[in-house]
Amino acid sequence: MKASAALRLQQKQIKNAVFQAQKKAARELVQVLIDVIRTRTRLLGEGVDGKAIPKNEDSTIKYRERYSKNLDPDTTPQKSNATATGQLLNSMKGKATGTKITIDLKTGRRRELSGSKSRTTNTVVNEYYENLKLEYGPKKREWLGLQDKEKEEAIDYATEIIKEEIKKVLK
Repeated sequence: MKASAALRLQQKQIKNAVFQAQKKAARELVQVLIDVIRTRTRLLGEGVDGKAIPKNEDSTIKYRERYSKNLDPDTTPQKSNATATGQLLNSMKGKATGTKITIDLKTGRRRELSGSKSRTTNTVVNEYYENLKLEYGPKKREWLGLQDKEKEEAIDYATEIIKEEIKKVLK
């Protein structure tokens, strides 16, 4: 085989390896990113802006105390972290199509904090949280998204996967 043909073959193999590595990175990254969002929101109580999610109002705390037996184990009546029943954060689903990653919410909800059957969807609950007008603090409670540092870490993670796959081809 001529050198130019061998070089073209190797270039084609590298191009294919990069594409396959990008797909692999996207598939692995989907669940990692969902876990990052859940941890930041549920355990750290932070929004996308890195600031604490605004505190619950007194009326919300009293309501949550009333139904405390139905609270998600990762929250308390006083803790504001979009986790009253846990359904909103647990409804995140990810999809990797080729190299594109999307994270969305499953619509259905089982029950409300009061124990009654839900008449709304997770999408509506998310919109409520994100558009809640507050008397203090930020005007939005954006939690479904990534902070800049989280985006950088995701890029680093994907880059390492891609590097490893390319190394396999170049051996």
